[in-house]
Amino acid sequence: MAVHSALSPIDEFTYVDAVDKARRGVIVVNGLKTDQYARQLAACRGVGTAPETVIFQGTCGTHISDAQTFVNGFTPGDVHSPVYYFLTSWMSWPIEKALGVELLTSGRLTSLLWLWAGMVACGVLVRRVGAQWSLVAALPCLVAAMPVFRGTNAYITPDALNLLGGSLIALAAYLYARGEVGPLPLVILGSVLGTVKLQNVFAVAAAALFLALYHVVATRSPAGPGLRGVPDLAGRSGPAAVLRLVSVLIVPLVFSVAWLAARPYLGHDDPSRPTLDPEPTGSLTQYLYSLDDALLGVFAGIDGGTGAAAPWSVFPSFLLWGVLAAIIATAMFDVTTTTLRRCQAWAVLVSFVCIGPAMQIMFAVVFNAAVIVLPRYIMVLIPMMLIPTVERCQGVAARRTLVLLAVASVTYAILFPLTR
Repeated sequence: MAVHSALSPIDEFTYVDAVDKARRGVIVVNGLKTDQYARQLAACRGVGTAPETVIFQGTCGTHISDAQTFVNGFTPGDVHSPVYYFLTSWMSWPIEKALGVELLTSGRLTSLLWLWAGMVACGVLVRRVGAQWSLVAALPCLVAAMPVFRGTNAYITPDALNLLGGSLIALAAYLYARGEVGPLPLVILGSVLGTVKLQNVFAVAAAALFLALYHVVATRSPAGPGLRGVPDLAGRSGPAAVLRLVSVLIVPLVFSVAWLAARPYLGHDDPSRPTLDPEPTGSLTQYLYSLDDALLGVFAGIDGGTGAAAPWSVFPSFLLWGVLAAIIATAMFDVTTTTLRRCQAWAVLVSFVCIGPAMQIMFAVVFNAAVIVLPRYIMVLIPMMLIPTVERCQGVAARRTLVLLAVASVTYAILFPLTR
């Protein structure tokens, strides 16, 4: 944050304007324009991650007209519900007063709070699935040191909740599969996080896939009466069990799209507002090309390492090798594991392969827009990737390697901030 005073090109201009509006009780709806606070930031601080890519919109210190700023002055912030904007406005106010900083800085500091909460939730998740304390400390640090998190959580963005949301959803699904809780925690978490940002529903979809796989495989297993699938579904009729499982996904999905359904009735359309994304082509080839986008991008940086990110760090690559090895071994190889863990690994594997095409199709249907698969859209799945890793890294050598890797990656992240 100290090194990079410019606004993040990942929509921070839009988000800080929406938070500024929320401070005054204004909800961002279709047709609104950005205020001078955000425009002055773009004119004085600029927008960009790498210093040589920073651009300045307008002249610092003067009134910035619509023609001099982004999107002809219109804000695209209405694409998200006001939940994150108002949360950030409330959380940033005491930080701003206590530290004597401006709204932009205090808003960015709330992202660190979300990151810390996410690291704690991630630690609880891996501990609950059987990790020893060394891994409880190492794995959240490894995740937080990834360029995608170092970049995302240094700015104002709804993606700041990705680690927290993904960890809580994965934990709720795991506990539900074991019969320790009912479906309600998963449904509530998915609904709340889906309301914050639509893409969070992909974590719920991965959880629902895991539960469905586990219940079907376990109930049909010849291993004996001890395997009955999800305990909450045991004894229910087939249709009732299916309805209960489907509701785990459908209810959060309804909350996720509720704001989008209301958008056309809020504000007003203005023909002078330019479109931001091209229309989808519906190309099957393009969807097939995106099958590996999630794995290629999520460990590389906030923009896949293509220019809006840090130099690629070797440490997340090592983590990726280990995590993928653990997932594939647990899902497909003859290793010691349980039916629950194998089904969870399959769900993660399928989710990461399919999320690219699924996301492009979703944007085409919901927004009539063609997008590339950006890492910040799939960060919410990362905590689920760690569950097979825990099981495969029970040996002393594996645990020590991960601890050393965590120390090295955090040191790298501190000594070499996000620059190119």
